[in-house]
Amino acid sequence: MGRGLMMHRAFVICALAALLAGCHPQAEIAKLDRREALKGNPIAENDLGVMYETGEGVPKSDVKAAKWYRLSAHAGDVHAQVNLGWLYQKGRGVPQSDAKGLYWYKSAADHGDPVGEYNLGNVYYYGQGVPRDYAKAVKWYRRDAKQGDAEAETALGVAYALGRGVPKDESKADKWYRLAAAAGDRDAQIDLASDYQSGHGVP
Repeated sequence: MGRGLMMHRAFVICALAALLAGCHPQAEIAKLDRREALKGNPIAENDLGVMYETGEGVPKSDVKAAKWYRLSAHAGDVHAQVNLGWLYQKGRGVPQSDAKGLYWYKSAADHGDPVGEYNLGNVYYYGQGVPRDYAKAVKWYRRDAKQGDAEAETALGVAYALGRGVPKDESKADKWYRLAAAAGDRDAQIDLASDYQSGHGVP
């Protein structure tokens, strides 16, 4: 699943204008982002963090990405919270910390961010820095799935198929696989094909 590495629409429009004028669009976006970020704009702070993480328009630097994500995250930007949580989980630009990764994912998830919800589900499902808890994983996958996220739908299908965090129910597993497969999730399509082949949970 994507991590919310999104650019603010206004900056994208400015970048298109720069492109038409013969300028390098990413460099122009970086200038605009920096200008707004220095004014304390949390959207621009996150955008600038994305640029440092990806090396688009600026020299790549996970340390600087973390700096700008942190400012934006503390200001309440859920995309930055997810991005910062991911850096902590991976130990990129910051000391590795599953606890801080969990903190920022939960902050984003508590505000309804689908990526935060899915990542938090994974934290509990795989026991990343916390005791493995399938019931909590299912809780967060379900919240994300209600927003139509195909990866969360697949995760719920797996949970029902294996009886992890919920009673084992192949028909419910099939239901979630179908939803995810219809949305183009490759894993769900494979799982659904396997169910058809074996006759599990499908007519």
